[in-house]
Amino acid sequence: MKKKLSRKEVARYLAYKNHLPDRQVGAIIDACEKELFEELTPRCIGQRFSLNTLSFESKDLKRHLKDAEDAWLCVLTLGTEADLLLRRWSFENMAKAAVGQACCAVMSDQYLDFYMQELQEKSAEGEYLLPPFSPGYGDFSLSFQRRILDLTEAGKRLGVYLTSAGMLVPEKTVTAVIGISTQEEEACRASCIHCGKTDCAFRRESAAETEEDRSEERRVGKECRSRWSP
Repeated sequence: MKKKLSRKEVARYLAYKNHLPDRQVGAIIDACEKELFEELTPRCIGQRFSLNTLSFESKDLKRHLKDAEDAWLCVLTLGTEADLLLRRWSFENMAKAAVGQACCAVMSDQYLDFYMQELQEKSAEGEYLLPPFSPGYGDFSLSFQRRILDLTEAGKRLGVYLTSAGMLVPEKTVTAVIGISTQEEEACRASCIHCGKTDCAFRRESAAETEEDRSEERRVGKECRSRWSP
């Protein structure tokens, strides 16, 4: 069973822009990847809601969901094991800790993509999933994370909580709103294209590039069976 992280995406999170890491950094990525797949069991839950029952103050998110009537609220976590690994790496080797952070981000992205494919396969005809839109994107406030955790019962189902300072625990946890559109072409657009922060160091260069990366992730995903929470 092949388990592999997109090297192009790891490089993007490491702010390499259009360049791939050198051999030395590549070896660190290989080592992090091996340990992550050996020790982590990512888990994801989702709950479908009518947008009429949800209130968003974000203009960016409303624009993103303009052709949607329903949306999935999702929570994905790499678990406390990821936090322990990163803490251990930070004591052993700071370069490995930095690369590990990028690898965890890519792992979260890929597993969320796998989960979305499961949701898409169960969707009714004429329903298309939009790219995930997370609190912190554009003007979508991070404070909405608490609402997502409450509505999905993530504390009880995944052991995910938000501290009084607004930090997610476990740290390597992602919350997202995934709109259900009636327009297939809208669902093909990357979330970076909808974001107005054009100076972001992690921005994907184009929708075509993103779709190419996701096609590779989907190919790998078919070879990687994940365990999801009900």
